[in-house]
Amino acid sequence: MQLKLFIITALASCSFAATVSSNGSGGGNWHATSSWSGGVVPSATDSVTIVVTDTLVCEPTQTCTVSGGGSLTINGSFKYQVNISMAANVTVGAGGKLIHDSSRAGSPLTTNYTWTQTGGSTLTINGTSGSLASIGVASGSGATGMFSGHLAWTEAAVDHC
Repeated sequence: MQLKLFIITALASCSFAATVSSNGSGGGNWHATSSWSGGVVPSATDSVTIVVTDTLVCEPTQTCTVSGGGSLTINGSFKYQVNISMAANVTVGAGGKLIHDSSRAGSPLTTNYTWTQTGGSTLTINGTSGSLASIGVASGSGATGMFSGHLAWTEAAVDHC
């Protein structure tokens, strides 16, 4: 009886990574339960997917983190209004958008947010000639962004200007 109780207690105290997807009806704020399928905000170790129809926003006062054994796949749009440090692999899928937006900062003209890949994690940008993936600065945000860490691009055709 004591051994069974110990095993149940040990399992109850463990946390397991989950697969979490955005709601499929437009997205919303990263920390809002209504933005996620099943109504659960992802933990830092979850495998997170932003689906094609959704835009998820990480606002200036928030921390949006995926780390450890987790991952982030962006098939819709992920707009960040804060510095981001990811210790997990991030993939921007064909048609996906990673958007830097400093429009809500105190002084957009002097505010630069950064996206940093840490711990050997990789930011991968996948696109095809028919469905491009993109990284950009939001219109009217008035600032620049910086990416650092391991970056990888795949492209169907290369056009060098």
